[in-house]
Amino acid sequence: MTPAEELTAAADLLQPLVEAAQADLETADYWKCYDQATAWRDGFINGMGGKCSDLVALFTPVFALELVRLFRSEARRLTIHTHPDWQDVVAPHAVALARAILGGGR
Repeated sequence: MTPAEELTAAADLLQPLVEAAQADLETADYWKCYDQATAWRDGFINGMGGKCSDLVALFTPVFALELVRLFRSEARRLTIHTHPDWQDVVAPHAVALARAILGGGR
């Protein structure tokens, strides 16, 4: 799989999860007891507690949507890039994030 394909695959995997999580956050009864602006963070910290919750609380749907946008942007850039040494312009951190999401973080 090329880096552009990895970035696209990660975006394709993440986007429906982001959309579902955001819809859940906006409509599910569980979240209604929290202030909408901090519901994600407060729900995870209150629901699970500990350092894992602190970390998950930072990875909001808004954050994940920005990852999707980054992946799609970098995939487009790589797809249209005509430089003969295109490997030199691969965004290594974006590809590493995509690989981690896909479960193949090499």
